[in-house]
Amino acid sequence: MVRISNADKNNLIISNSLSSVMPLSSYRMHRIYLAATMNYGLGSDDPEELAYYNKIKKDMADIKKEPVKKGIPLNWDAPEGMDK
Repeated sequence: MVRISNADKNNLIISNSLSSVMPLSSYRMHRIYLAATMNYGLGSDDPEELAYYNKIKKDMADIKKEPVKKGIPLNWDAPEGMDK
């Protein structure tokens, strides 16, 4: 016989209730995107909204880490016959 702790029971109940949640509407996604990009707090305890908010914040942090390539790359190796 396998015993399940109360914490595991609660997690199972929460995961089952989250699986029946409707996906975020485009309106809600846009509002969350604006809040994340403008460094506003989300003001919601909805786990689906928090997950989307945190995903956007993580993506923004990853973008800041990558170097920005500016300008036109110069290729000084001219093909043969082009320097005449």
